[in-house]
Amino acid sequence: MSKLYIDDTNKKLYIFSYAGGTKFFRKMTEEKLHWIIPYDGNNLIPIHNDYEVVQIVRDPVQRYMSWFDKQYVKNHIRREKVTFVETWMQNRFTKEWFENFLEHQRHGIHYDGHTCYQSLWPRHFLKFISDKEWKYLRMEDINRYFFDSKPYTPRRDPNEYVGVWDTLDQEIVDYVIAELEKIYEGDIKWYKSLDFI
Repeated sequence: MSKLYIDDTNKKLYIFSYAGGTKFFRKMTEEKLHWIIPYDGNNLIPIHNDYEVVQIVRDPVQRYMSWFDKQYVKNHIRREKVTFVETWMQNRFTKEWFENFLEHQRHGIHYDGHTCYQSLWPRHFLKFISDKEWKYLRMEDINRYFFDSKPYTPRRDPNEYVGVWDTLDQEIVDYVIAELEKIYEGDIKWYKSLDFI
């Protein structure tokens, strides 16, 4: 459900949720930071009790919208072999479509690592460190924290994103954001309450 990185030098464990900077961070670690990945879904490398835990978090609504564009819509375009992408998106993703889709999402988001609540996961899943004090880092602050450089802004790589939110009418986008704010109300309150490092 996520990526965990150990920094043995500084005795820190970094936890990322999917759609929360993992791809960028993985590239960064391969190029500049030489950490190991302690969890691969089956095996867990023991974590010493004196390691500090840092969870990297992202605004819940932005995270969901990124997943929807980058994975949900993109997968449907590939599967259905869509040729006129913008027209297809405008015809398919109507307000009525989103009403039905988001009603289902209210009950299903916690089953997908890209959309689950960051306030509940990973603590529930990572019971072996759930009793430790956790610190929190905003995804946008990855560069500042690790490299003392400008804020990290997710790139809209056209090979990854299809641009659904730029294609749809603003009225539909506003409706989706309002509904997501209801769905993620608890997660948003939690996110806003964090004392970020």
